[in-house]
Order: sequence, then structure tokens, then C-alpha cells
Amino acid sequence: MSSSITVRPTPDALLFSRTVAVPWSQTNLGAGTFRLREREEFYWAIEMTAYDRNTKTLYARVSDFEADPEDFQPDRPARAPVARIEFAPLERAAFCSQLSYYEAGRLPLTAVTDEQPTLPPVTIGGPVEAPNRVAGRSLRFTVPIDQLTFGDGYVAGTYASAELPDLPFRIPNAAIVKEFDAIRPYFARALRRTTAVVTAELRFDRGGEPRLARVASAEVARIDERLIEVLRARTLRQFIRQDDPDKRLFTPEDLWERSADDDPVHALLPPPGRELLEEILRDGSVRNARQLTYLVDRHERGQKLRFVLSPNFGFFFVIRGEGMHHFVLELLDSHATYVWSIPREAGTLTDHFALVRQEVEQLNATGRQAYRRANTFDYTFWSVRHEQVGSDFVDGFPRWRARLEEGLV
Repeated sequence: MSSSITVRPTPDALLFSRTVAVPWSQTNLGAGTFRLREREEFYWAIEMTAYDRNTKTLYARVSDFEADPEDFQPDRPARAPVARIEFAPLERAAFCSQLSYYEAGRLPLTAVTDEQPTLPPVTIGGPVEAPNRVAGRSLRFTVPIDQLTFGDGYVAGTYASAELPDLPFRIPNAAIVKEFDAIRPYFARALRRTTAVVTAELRFDRGGEPRLARVASAEVARIDERLIEVLRARTLRQFIRQDDPDKRLFTPEDLWERSADDDPVHALLPPPGRELLEEILRDGSVRNARQLTYLVDRHERGQKLRFVLSPNFGFFFVIRGEGMHHFVLELLDSHATYVWSIPREAGTLTDHFALVRQEVEQLNATGRQAYRRANTFDYTFWSVRHEQVGSDFVDGFPRWRARLEEGLV
């Protein structure tokens, strides 16, 4: 047994027709192991390789993840009942590019190193015959990377030739998101290529119209999670080590507006906030990482996390005590925590923040030692040193936390 049929996958089931649908729970893909991208319709061409009449199990292989929607026959009658579908391993890149979520370990996917089957080349130099359902023939062409469009799970482009009409195509890549479209030149520099070599199958629909299928590119495939992590780490280092004379406190919006829309910061880093702090701490090289983690957990719910850029990149936290408002400055890789405390009865949180903001800017402008010597703050300013940070013998964090909590009243 070996025949082909076009089906439509939906979030809940695989549709063979309007009346025949097999829930994902009745397939070896399972329910809850993946989620199709919303607001997009997909059609698969599947080859039915075997059928077990006793168990009503259909054995199938997906031969095309971008089948022609016109080949789907919603009124197709069922030749036999199907209680379960067993898929052969799915082509990883093509399948995952259609998903917003998946658990790779629980899905039958091809290995990352599996090669695509090669097809005999076709030379575009004369009339192209378009018989009904002609067998796939391969094309190979080059497209500038800056002419591609990055979307969620794919890059898209157009193949142009003198012998064929312009043919749109998509190259699946689960690592790509639409936010990367603004920084295509950044990826081109990382790949050290201005163009991508594309391979595809040239196919014809029932009316003889050409289309491209099984489109792939080695250059696009190189934009994987590993490359993105390298670029993200590089961008993060540049972001937190920028030489900036501005001594102000910044809101997340202020910080984002300082970079251009096509700055890699916008696409490769999470928006400023707790997620950015978690990204900074992920590599484990920040000496006061435990202090920062503790402070973000104590940060007043509903208050924006604010930032300083000079003299070092740092975070500004708000902690509401029982009797006082506390404002805490913690710089990356610093040696001390700086705290301004104001009795809650002395005004609103907004009023107190306005007072402390001026103090923070003065501290950043004059330096921490000079600020401590000339401190004229009307309320309480204090600091807690980071002792034995990085020591292999003494854990200084418990002592730092105890001293801080003594003052956070």
C-alpha cells in the first residue's frame, strides 16, 4: 500500500475531510506535545504506507508540509475507518517551523543531521513543461539575505527567473522569529555571507501552475539556537558595558528608546525588567548575582524595575517595609549595596522616589566615596558591603542578607 492524500492539521486533530478527523491523542504525536501556530492554515501531503484492519491503524509519512490547499478534498469519502495514525519520523525543521510550542523528546522527529534527499537538477534555459502532477525537479539559486523576510518559524523570499513567473517560497527554521526581520544585516555579518544558496523542488499544481516545495538553505539553517545564543551574549555584553556619561535613572521605556529600532538589542534581548536581569545572571559570571536575585524577589510588586548606566550598569529596587520605604541601588559586580530609607509617614511612595532619584543621580555624578563624605540626605542613607564574594572558603551572602534585613524595617 502506498498512496498520497492531502490533509489539514488543526490544533485539535488531523482533518481528512469535513467529517473525518483523527484527534492528535490517537496518533503517535500525542496530545499536548506540540501546538500549531495560530492564525495560519497548514496542509500536509501524507503517503499512506500501510493499514492494519484489525486495529484500524494507518501508517503514514508526511511527504510535504506545504501541500497545495486546493488538493484538500473536504468531501472525500472514507474508504476505511481510522482509529489511530502512526507517523514515520517527521522532518524536524519543516514540522517545528509550524509550531509555537513543542516537546522534542516526545515527538518522532528526524535527527538534526539527517540529510534531505537529492533530486536530479533541472536547467532553466528553455520552455518548462508543466504536465499534470509532474514529478519534483530540483532548483538551486542564490538570494541576497537582505531580500529575505524573517517570520515566526521561517524566512520567506521570491524566486525570479525569465522562464517562470515569480515564485514565493518559505524556508522553515524554528529558531527564527519575526522580530529578527529588522536585524537581517546583523545575521549576514554573523554568517559572513551576503547571500544564501537555496535549493527547492519545482512542482506544478493541477492547473499546471508552478510552485516551490521542500525549500532549504544551508545558510538559513546556520541561524540556529547556538548562533543566536552567541549573538545574544555578545549583544548583552555590549549593552551592559556601554560607556555612557548619563547619570540618570532610566525606566524600561527610557532604556529601550535609547537604541534604534534596528538595533540587535530589540530583537536579541528581552525588554528591560526582570527578564533582562535573569538574562544577565544566566551566564553565572556576575559576582553579586545572589544579591541581585534576592533584591528582585523583594522588589515592590507593581513598581517598574529601573536602571543606571553610569558609572556601571545597575538596578534600582523599591522595597516597602512596615515602617519605611527603602530604595536600593545594586550595580553589577559592585562591592556594596546602597540604600536610602524614608519613613512611610513622611509622604507617599511617589514623593519619596522623587527625592531619592536626585540622590542617585548625585551619587553617580560625584562618585560613591565623595557622596558618602558630603551626604546631606534628610533621611537615612546606608550601605552593606559584599564580604567574601567569590570566596571558595567563606560564604558572605548570609551575612550580607542578615545585615540588609536588619535595616529593611
